[in-house]
Amino acid sequence: MTSRQVCWELFRCRDRSCPVFGDHIVGSPALMRVDAAEVVQWRSGQLGPVEALSCQYFRRLRERGRGRRAVDRNLDLFLERALRRAASFQRRLAIYESGAEGPHLDELSLLGQFSQLIPNLGSIREVCFALLTVVTAGQGLGFNRAMLFWRDLEEARVDGHCAIGPGDDREADRIWRELAEQEPWLDLRELVRRGLAGTPEDAPLARRLRSLSLPAQEPASRFSRALWELQELHGERLEHAADRALVAALDLQHFVTLPLVRAERSLGFLLVDNRYSGVSLAPERIDVLQVLVRFATGILENLILRESLERSLARSQASAEVLAEIRRRISRAEKLAASGELSAAVAHEIRNPLTAIGGFSRRLLRSSSLGEEDRRTVQVIAEEALRLEETLGRLLHSAQREELQVHPVDLNALVRDIESLLRDRVAEAGIRLTSELEPDLPRLTLDERRLKQVLLNLVQNAIEAIEGKGEIHIETEREEGWLLLHVADNGCGMSPELQRRIFRAFYTTKDEGTGLGLALSQRYVRQHGGELSVESTPGVGTRFSIRLPLRAALPVGAARALDLDHEEPRA
Repeated sequence: MTSRQVCWELFRCRDRSCPVFGDHIVGSPALMRVDAAEVVQWRSGQLGPVEALSCQYFRRLRERGRGRRAVDRNLDLFLERALRRAASFQRRLAIYESGAEGPHLDELSLLGQFSQLIPNLGSIREVCFALLTVVTAGQGLGFNRAMLFWRDLEEARVDGHCAIGPGDDREADRIWRELAEQEPWLDLRELVRRGLAGTPEDAPLARRLRSLSLPAQEPASRFSRALWELQELHGERLEHAADRALVAALDLQHFVTLPLVRAERSLGFLLVDNRYSGVSLAPERIDVLQVLVRFATGILENLILRESLERSLARSQASAEVLAEIRRRISRAEKLAASGELSAAVAHEIRNPLTAIGGFSRRLLRSSSLGEEDRRTVQVIAEEALRLEETLGRLLHSAQREELQVHPVDLNALVRDIESLLRDRVAEAGIRLTSELEPDLPRLTLDERRLKQVLLNLVQNAIEAIEGKGEIHIETEREEGWLLLHVADNGCGMSPELQRRIFRAFYTTKDEGTGLGLALSQRYVRQHGGELSVESTPGVGTRFSIRLPLRAALPVGAARALDLDHEEPRA
C-alpha cells in the first residue's frame, strides 16, 4: 500500500496549497488503520500532532484565540505542551504497534545523535559534559549518576574530574520533579547546550568529586584497574583502603566502570550507577555505553593533542619573544658601545673649541667695555659653554654612578632663563613663546643643571614639532603636594603608538636624532621623585608635564646609571 500523508486538523482549512489538503485523520497509526510503511513515515515526523505547531493555518487559529487575558495565554501554552506530549506518546505507540524493537531503534538513534554532536565541540570540558549528559539524560541512557576520573600521567594518580547527577536523595527528588516539568521532546544537542550554558562544575556531586584522588598504579586497587578494564563492582565487596575511601566518599553501591583507552593509553575512566532509582544496570545499556565511551575517547585524545600542541606553540612563541628581547638588549648594548666609542673619538675635537668659547666669553665678562645687553648675551654664552662641557662629561661617563648636585631652585626663574636662552631661535622660526607662571612657588631642592636640560629638551622638541608659525606655552602651577611644569605646543601632535614609544632609549623619529633626549629627560625627572608624562592629539598639539614632589626626600647618591629598561611612562 502506498503511504499517504494525514492532516492534523479534523476540519477543512480550505488551503488548497497544503500538500495534505483533503486528508483529515487524527490518532495513532493503529486507530487510523495505517499500514507499517506509514508508521515509518509517521515516526519520521511527517505527520502527527506535533505537525500542528508548524501548520500556518493552526498558527493563525492560535493567534486569533490567544487574546489578552492571562487565562487565554495559559490555555494556549497548555495546548502547545499537550500537543508535544501527544507527539512523544504517539512516537512510542507507533513503534510498539508496528512490532519494532523500540530499545534497539532508540539506541541506534542515540549513537547517531552522539556521533554528530561531539565532533563539533571545541574543548575537553565540552566533550566531557556532553558524554555525561548523554549517559544521564532520560532521552539518553538514563543512568542516575555519571562521574569521570582523569589520569594525571606526571603525578601517577587519578583525579576526580567532572560529574553529573544528584548529590543526595533530596537532590534526586528535586531533579526528578524538574525533569517531569521539562519538555520531553528536547534532543540531546539542546540538552547539552543548556547544560554547558550553566555551571555544571558547581553542582555538589561535581565539587565533591574534584576533591578526590587515588593512585594510578596500585595493582590491588580495583579503581586503578578501572583505567584499563570494564568492571561491574559492588562497593561493600571492595577491600583496598583507597577503594573503600572512594566508595564512602561517593556512597557507591552497585556500579560500573569503563576505561577511556586509546592506542594502549588510558586517559581515565567513567563510573556510572543507579544509586537513587535502584534500577539494575542492564547489560545492553552497558554495551551502548561502551560504544559512546570509545567514540568520546578518540575525540578527547585529539583535543588533548591539540591543546598540547597549542601549549608547545605558546612556549615557542614565548621563547621567541625572550630571544627577541635578548637581541634587542644586545642591539642597545652595541649602540651604547658605539656611542661610547664615538664619544671618545670626538671628545677632544669638541672639548678644545668648547673650552676656547667658554674661556673667551668669561674673559669678555671681565671686560668693562661691554654694554648691559651685550653682557647678558655673553653671560648666556659662558653658561651654556659650561653646561655643554658638563653634558659631554656625563655622556662619557654615563655608565658610572653620579650623585645629584642639589640646591634650592626657583622653578619660575628656571623657566625665564630658558625663555631668554631660546628667544632668538623661536623668533627666527616664527614661533611665539609664552609663559604663565604661578607666583610665590616654593623653591625645590633639586639638581638645577639636569632640570634645565629637561626643560630645554622639551622646548626644543616643541620647536621642531611646529611647521610654520605656531605657539609654545610654558606653565607652572602648584597642586596638592606637587609642583607642575607644562610645555605645550600646537604642532603636529603624536599618535597613541608614538606616545608609548617616545621615552624608550634610542627611539627617534628624527633623521639625525640619537633617541636619548626624552629617555634621559624622564630619567632625570624620576631621579627627583617626579614623573614626566605626555598628552597629544594628532593635528592638534602636544603637552609634556613634569610633576615634582614638594617634599621629595633625595637619598645620597640618588642618581644612577642610565636605565634603558625602565617601565613605560604614564600618558
